[in-house]
Amino acid sequence: MRALAACASDQRPSPLRIGFVGVESGQDVACVDAARCQCYIVLHRQIVVRPMRLISLFLAACIVSPTLHAGENLLVGTWRSDAAATMSFNRAHARLEERQDRFLASLMGKMTLEFTDEELHLLVPETRVAVQDETKSFAGYEERKPYKVLFCNACMAVIETTEAVTGEEGVTTYFFVGDDSMWTYVGTNSPKVPDLHIREYFKRVQ
Repeated sequence: MRALAACASDQRPSPLRIGFVGVESGQDVACVDAARCQCYIVLHRQIVVRPMRLISLFLAACIVSPTLHAGENLLVGTWRSDAAATMSFNRAHARLEERQDRFLASLMGKMTLEFTDEELHLLVPETRVAVQDETKSFAGYEERKPYKVLFCNACMAVIETTEAVTGEEGVTTYFFVGDDSMWTYVGTNSPKVPDLHIREYFKRVQ
């Protein structure tokens, strides 16, 4: 879908002469609310919707979803890390050094998340990962912990858990991409842990 935001600062509706991808050069486009300089989306030679209204419609679709019943927890099931989707996104959007890329590529795809209504079972098997110019053993780990759903709809789920080691409470947000795929932000504000600004995708396997 090709679109162009156009606005004018004139006091009255006026045509704009524009040339852009998706819009033929020299096409006349009128900004119907030029007095406020509000931008509109030009699509297929017509002004169809304001950007803020488009965002509002998206949020409304997330909050009032006909596919989600009251009290339904969309996390319930078994999810496995999706290495292909994870690395595809991170290579396109994160600034990874070559050594970081190799390490992540060897680690992603291993983790499994199993959600019941009240418990999260996290499992990472022992594996080998790329570190510098060699492959080293990576100790697996397993963790079971209760969790509380703070918010859940067709777009996202926010859960609260307690860290087993530190006892600190933390919040994690999972963003759904359809019924059988989701992603979460992998990052921290700890000065001891590098924040690579990456996502990890998961696909439902059960």
